[in-house]
Amino acid sequence: MRTRIIYSGSLLLAAGLICTVALSIAGWPKQAVTAYNPNNLIRLHVIANSNSSADQELKLKVRDAILKATTPMLSQNVDSSSAARSITGNLNYIEAVARSCIAKEGYAYPVRAEYGWHNFPDRTYDDVVVHQGRYRALRVIIGKGVGHNWWCVLFPPMCFSDVQRSVKPVPVETAKVKIKFRLVEKIQQLGKEKVAKSD
Repeated sequence: MRTRIIYSGSLLLAAGLICTVALSIAGWPKQAVTAYNPNNLIRLHVIANSNSSADQELKLKVRDAILKATTPMLSQNVDSSSAARSITGNLNYIEAVARSCIAKEGYAYPVRAEYGWHNFPDRTYDDVVVHQGRYRALRVIIGKGVGHNWWCVLFPPMCFSDVQRSVKPVPVETAKVKIKFRLVEKIQQLGKEKVAKSD
């Protein structure tokens, strides 16, 4: 009788583990493929007026102003299509934010905000690599737009991790995790009860 319970429990455990592994293997590659591709990302591309140090510094200030303005706007979006609608519906606002920042810094450069498909090289954001290719992007062109540019992933938001790259992460204390399977615990409990009754 005891052998039969242990054998049944082992079969249930094996079946459960096989199902878990099969579902994990079937689900993970699909998520990895769809998580970071041109159809799910929207990039931010800010192009400076020139390569002078003043224009490059201005570019970064415009970038910060745009990120500050677009973060709340994009935080309510659940996919890149809704994020794209938010961006295209607010191009005039984004342009006005950039223009205001430029004027505040004492410059009179024109600025243009546009949305479309553009080529980008490989880029690493923390542990995520976004491969080169054509991506949708919010482009902000300052003045002549012939200076070095700056880019990041605007949606899903990876820009702040890129901007704050120089900040050292705070070490986090981790606790040991013990994984338990409810099914296994139940089977073990039933086995102990059966053994106790047979004694």
